[in-house]
Amino acid sequence: FYNRGVVFGKGAEYAKAIADYDKYIEMLPDKTTYLADGYLNRGLAYWHLGNHDLAVKDFTKVILLDSQNPRGYKARAIVYRDMKNIPLAVADEKKAAALAAP
Repeated sequence: FYNRGVVFGKGAEYAKAIADYDKYIEMLPDKTTYLADGYLNRGLAYWHLGNHDLAVKDFTKVILLDSQNPRGYKARAIVYRDMKNIPLAVADEKKAAALAAP
């Protein structure tokens, strides 16, 4: 389901991608590293569809599952900027930069 979701996402078939990521997320046990990947990609699909609230929810879940990885913070910052919530976007950008720094 994950790989097919990626293919659908690359083809801009975001609703189909979300359906596959839903199945992928349901299949995995809580708190696995791979679960964060499912939420990240589903969040990106929601963002592409303009559903900022669900995108933020998924990116927040990524951060909860994998708080030392900058990906969730970077993605959530992009959505916050789209939502014109600059203070939250800047905070996430700073956190992502701090985590990515050598």
